[in-house]
Amino acid sequence: MNEASLQLPPAVRRQIERLAELWALPELPARVTVRFSARMSRAWGRCYPARGLVTLNPLLRTEAKRHLREVLCHELAHVAVYLVHGARARPHGAEWRALVERAGQTARLRLCAPGEAEGLEPQTRPVVRRWEHRCPVCQMVRTARRKVPGWRCAECRRAGLEGRLEIRAV
Repeated sequence: MNEASLQLPPAVRRQIERLAELWALPELPARVTVRFSARMSRAWGRCYPARGLVTLNPLLRTEAKRHLREVLCHELAHVAVYLVHGARARPHGAEWRALVERAGQTARLRLCAPGEAEGLEPQTRPVVRRWEHRCPVCQMVRTARRKVPGWRCAECRRAGLEGRLEIRAV
């Protein structure tokens, strides 16, 4: 077990060790890092097999504990397939499916969205903020998803003015 995984709840560490034994991959606990991230909001888990990194939604530790075993098995199977077959194996191919089913789980691609889990409030999509970039001289307007302080008004620049745009959220 690596240092980051030692800080996991004991149930998670035990499941990693159980799956490593079941899948005959004794190196799995040392090669995988499991962490919970508050930035996970639209998925239960994410796996980066080449890095051996599994990131889980923190709701799996609290409100959605009953989904933890299935999500962890799903993501660890990705790492296990990578360790055995390398990058040539398909993410949800036959090798992955066999490992998940050997662990007694249903080999499905999606559980449900975190906000759709029973007893949890549905999650809303984050508001995509737009930024209006307006020329105070000629009122030319450009919009973007982020502030772009380097943009200038081409007409005003041609007229010898600075062309700096005023930026505000819309």
